[in-house]
Amino acid sequence: MLRNLSLSLTLLLLPLSQGQAGLFQVRDQNPLVLPYGLPMKAYAELPDNGQWRGFISYSRSRTTKNEGDPSGHEYLVVKGETARTDLMLFRGLEKNWALGLHIPLIRHDDQGLGGILGGSDSSFVGADGTAVGSDLAFLYRRDGKDLLSFSEGVSGIGDVAVLLGYQWQRAGADRLALYLQFKLPTGDSDKLLGSGSLDYANWFTASTRLDDHWLVNGDFGFSMLGNGDILPDQQRNFILFGGLGVEYLWRPEMRFKLQMDHHGSMFKKTDIQFFDKVLMLSGGMSVRLSRNYYADFAVVDDFFRGRSPDVTIHFAIRYHPGGDFH
Repeated sequence: MLRNLSLSLTLLLLPLSQGQAGLFQVRDQNPLVLPYGLPMKAYAELPDNGQWRGFISYSRSRTTKNEGDPSGHEYLVVKGETARTDLMLFRGLEKNWALGLHIPLIRHDDQGLGGILGGSDSSFVGADGTAVGSDLAFLYRRDGKDLLSFSEGVSGIGDVAVLLGYQWQRAGADRLALYLQFKLPTGDSDKLLGSGSLDYANWFTASTRLDDHWLVNGDFGFSMLGNGDILPDQQRNFILFGGLGVEYLWRPEMRFKLQMDHHGSMFKKTDIQFFDKVLMLSGGMSVRLSRNYYADFAVVDDFFRGRSPDVTIHFAIRYHPGGDFH
């Protein structure tokens, strides 16, 4: 059955697999979705046997969401910022396999982008019934009961993930890789640093070169989520996700990227838009710093208003040995 599923996904993504490109390593930074097992974006080309490849990225998002009625069936306040630093390393193995490790560091606070994008909103009402100012506030109330409530900045290691990749295709300009991931419950779920569950993900990543200037890349897969600690009665256990991106090679050392990413809703039995399915748009650029190092910069916004953070700023440094601009 797994073989048939793999072949079907291969046929689906085959048109994307004729070149070398790369998606921005962005994720939905909704602080209630981030701890669960949606994987980071991966590249369609894995390292050769004995070779290392990896990146370190930093993403910071600002969210100001206020939905529902404080005395009604559901009420949500998400006010503050989420910063995430990700370290991803891959080691090439024999017979087209590679082993990977993902270590995230997560911080929830009220600093950084707020001074640029705007300050407080006194219409936000916190758990104590008073207006929320510029401080951090996460609150979800359902039928008069606060299922989530904290207002102090927190930081720490998130849920560590172990990955296994297989280079399905690498011929000429074609790239197609299969990944699987096990996310371990190493983060503190009470602080929204982890989900408290063991999650599994399986996906394909592919890339194609259309001509001398245009490239296309994409991924598609699913996550199976264990029973976590964040709104456990409303959490879903199966999520589809995917992404599609285009790149324009403006100069040999610089390219511009436009990308969209989607995932299904993480929670059920709710009318809160912030818990619904998400479509994110990312725009930015990649610059070659040296033979083996590259820098990415992107701005991420939500296409469906109110379903992901207001804005996310993303920056990454990638280590990718070789003479080609991947």
